[in-house]
Amino acid sequence: MLIQVLPLTALTIFIFSNTAYSAEEVHVVDVTQTHMLESNNENNVAADAGQLLKNVAGTNINKNGRLTSIAQYRGMYGDRINTAIDGMAITSGGPNAMDAPLHYAPTPLISSLSIYRGIASINAAQQAIGGAIVVETRQGAFSDNDRWQSNGTLNASYSSVSSANNLSLLTAVSNNRHKVFISALTQRGDDYHYPGGKVAPSEYSRDRVELAYALQQQQQTFSLSYMDNATDDAGPLPCQ
Repeated sequence: MLIQVLPLTALTIFIFSNTAYSAEEVHVVDVTQTHMLESNNENNVAADAGQLLKNVAGTNINKNGRLTSIAQYRGMYGDRINTAIDGMAITSGGPNAMDAPLHYAPTPLISSLSIYRGIASINAAQQAIGGAIVVETRQGAFSDNDRWQSNGTLNASYSSVSSANNLSLLTAVSNNRHKVFISALTQRGDDYHYPGGKVAPSEYSRDRVELAYALQQQQQTFSLSYMDNATDDAGPLPCQ
C-alpha cells in the first residue's frame, strides 16, 4: 500500500508546484539591438592595431610579432573570432597565423574598432563563437552640398626604443554625391634595444596604399577601391 501512495503524492506535489509557477507573472525581455564595445583610437601611435583591443574589457592579443596580433576575446582566439574591416570579413593566412586579420588595418588609419559583446548575431558573423570585431578605416567624408571640398589627415610618430617611424597621409575630395580619396602609410622599425643588448629579430616594415571612389545616392552608397598592403619584416618575437 505504501508503494502505491508515494507516486500519487509525488504527482500531486508536481501539479501544485507547476500551477503555482504558471500563476506567477512572466517578465518578457525584448532584445532589440546588439550591444558593442568600442575602443578609443585617439592619440594612439602603436603600429599594430591589436593594441587597441586591450582597451576593451575581456579582450587581449596573442602576438607573433610587432605587426601580427591574434585577437583574443574571453579566452577564445584565432578563427573563432570573426574580423571584418570596412564590411569585408578577413581571414588569417600563412603558417601560424603570421598574416593576422588586424594586420590589414594599421592603427593610424583606423576610424573605429568595436567588438560584439558575447556571441555575435548571424548577420555579423557565421560560426564565430568567440565574438566578432568590426573595424572601420578612415576614408574621408561626403560634404553637405554639391560644392567640392577637400579634407585630410596626417599622422607621424617616432619611437627611440627601436628607431621606429610611422607616417600616414589621407586626403579626400568630395561633394554630397561623389568622393575620391587616397591614403598612404609607411612604417619602419628596428630591433628593440635595451641597456643589455637588443631583442632580435623584432624589426618590422610595412607599406600600404589605397585609392577609392564612392557614390552616394539618397540612402545608398556605392564604392570601388584598390588597396595594396606590402609587409616585409613582421617582427617575429623569439620563443620564450
